[in-house]
Formats: sequence, C-alpha cells, structure tokens
Amino acid sequence: MRRVLEKKDVHRRSKFRMPRQSSSIFAVSRPEIPVQSRPPSSIPARIFASCLTSVLVAVHYTNFGPLIPTLITDIHINSGQAGLFSTFLFLGLAVMYIPAGILADRYGQRPVLIGSSIILVLGGILLPLFPNLVWVLACRFIVGLGSGAA
Repeated sequence: MRRVLEKKDVHRRSKFRMPRQSSSIFAVSRPEIPVQSRPPSSIPARIFASCLTSVLVAVHYTNFGPLIPTLITDIHINSGQAGLFSTFLFLGLAVMYIPAGILADRYGQRPVLIGSSIILVLGGILLPLFPNLVWVLACRFIVGLGSGAA
C-alpha cells in the first residue's frame, strides 16, 4: 500500500525548511542572514592545517637522501639496507590508501586527517630514538601509514 503524502508531510521531510512566521504579536522580527553572506571563521585554520600536513608529508619523502651516508656509518648498515628506508615508507603508503578512504567516507575527512597527522608526527618523533635498523624501518612504515591517510 502506498501512502499519499499530504502537503504538510512534504514540508516536514524536506531538508530545506522555510523560516516559520511567528503568530505572536510580541515577536521581535530579526532579519534572516543568508548562509552565503556569513564569513567563515575557520578558513585560515583549515588552510594552515592543510599546508602543515602537506609540508610534513613532503619532509618525510625527501629528508632521507642527504642523511643516508650518516645513517650508514651510525647504524652500521650497507647501502642496500639504506634503500629499505624508502621501501618501507612507500609500503606504508600503499597499505593505508584504501583504508583511509573508507575511514574518510565513514567518519569524515577531518578526523582522518587529524589522526593521520598524529601518526605521521609520532613516527617522525620516534625515528631518531632507535639506533636499530628494524625499529627505524618500523618507524618509516608508521610514517608511511600516516602519509597514506593524509
């Protein structure tokens, strides 16, 4: 059985509602401000957050080229093992691309971007604390996970 919608049902279910007129004689009329004319207050903060995330991701992509000779002597690894730094970063990127898209669709872009930035910074902070190749590669993978979601 199909139910025929009455005129009042159509207006009740609509996403876009018209402002109701007050029936009180004491109602104060106030002008309605259209949404388009209101200045958004958080646009500078959003632009700053986007730029900061882009810089964090770019720094982790490019900062290991000049450091490889120093890392080879400090961690006592060869050049093949030093090449794993980029491999683990891009492996983390590849692992996180699809789940990050699903999470962004489900929870929104803002929480995913904030979480990925936290993961990215956490991996970057932990990276110089470990003098072992396995832990450095694990931190590079964590940085890749954060970069993949950003």
